Amino acid sequence: MPEEYTIDPKKAKDLWKDILAIADKYAPAFATYFLTAINKQKKALKQSDIVAAILTGNAATIDKVLGWEKSFAEMLKMQEIFKKTAFKSAEKTAKILEIPFNPKMSYSFRYINEFSGLKIKNINTETYNAINELLKKSFKGELTVDETALKIKSFIGLDERRINALLNYEQALLKDGFKPAEIQKLLLQKQKEYIRERAITIARTESMSASNYGNIATYKD
Repeated sequence: MPEEYTIDPKKAKDLWKDILAIADKYAPAFATYFLTAINKQKKALKQSDIVAAILTGNAATIDKVLGWEKSFAEMLKMQEIFKKTAFKSAEKTAKILEIPFNPKMSYSFRYINEFSGLKIKNINTETYNAINELLKKSFKGELTVDETALKIKSFIGLDERRINALLNYEQALLKDGFKPAEIQKLLLQKQKEYIRERAITIARTESMSASNYGNIATYKD
């Protein structure tokens, strides 16, 4: 497209509405894939296995037990939804602006294919980093192995902000004199709430990101 190309204001407004509609349509699929991956990862985790892995002191063993590779493979299924959302957005953009566009010949979509994989991988990065920090504390003797294993399982699926919120919530419960069993029950409820909240955030962010990239790809090609 020529650099001086401009969009008619009415067309631009209509296009933006369509892009938002496409993002809204595919957002639930992103949330479903995220929750499915997290639930599978958590279900496969056993307290005794996590404890045994921590006691080895071997990072590769701990990573294997925590199932990061399987979790990423499961989340990577989101990539198809990401690409589908981007394609739909590009098609809508091309139609409204009367621009010829062939996704199969698009350089931009080859980039989107790679970009979407990186974005999905980054979903687990904050959780992974937070758990590594937790392990460092455990190795320094600041936490018992059992405490570490329990916290690790509760961290799965959360980002740094929500992990810190969960830890602050735990401290507040301890300060208020709740018994250990009560605290664990309340923490589990709060963790489920945070995971659902994060699923919605990811769904909105990724679907909108994919829709926008599809729109931009139409211009680049």
